[in-house]
Amino acid sequence: MKKTVLTTLLLFGLISLSQAQDYTNAIGIRFGYGYGGNGGAGVTFKHYINSNTAYEGILHVHNEGFMAVGLMEIHEAFGDTPGLYWFYGGGAHLGSYAYDSGNGIAIGVDGILGVEYNFLPELDLPINITLDWKPAFNLLEETAFWWDDFNLSIRYAW
Repeated sequence: MKKTVLTTLLLFGLISLSQAQDYTNAIGIRFGYGYGGNGGAGVTFKHYINSNTAYEGILHVHNEGFMAVGLMEIHEAFGDTPGLYWFYGGGAHLGSYAYDSGNGIAIGVDGILGVEYNFLPELDLPINITLDWKPAFNLLEETAFWWDDFNLSIRYAW
């Protein structure tokens, strides 16, 4: 009995210490500069699987092609500002691209590093804004490192 009570108290203590995210799902627009100077726009959907881990899906149109990206991200509080987080993670991309030698298929791995601000805690506004850097290494057709993918995302969160 003592072990059960102690375990329950420990779990409640850990839950109260963890930084809970301000929303579960968010969808919005994403635009920026990247892929060798050929910026573009797209849509983004983020879903939290627990208080600090999220999956993000991105559909991005650029340079006469498109890219579908799947990422797993870890979010941490950024200072004492409610709603402000930094995050990092990785995943993969699949799409098409217009290369110098013609059109091709793009398959590769992606990283992501960014900051996110959620207006929910302070203003009760279901909007968040993200600035991120998403480098990628393309493995198929044309092997390339895309280091210059900087983006702004604006999402409706619920």
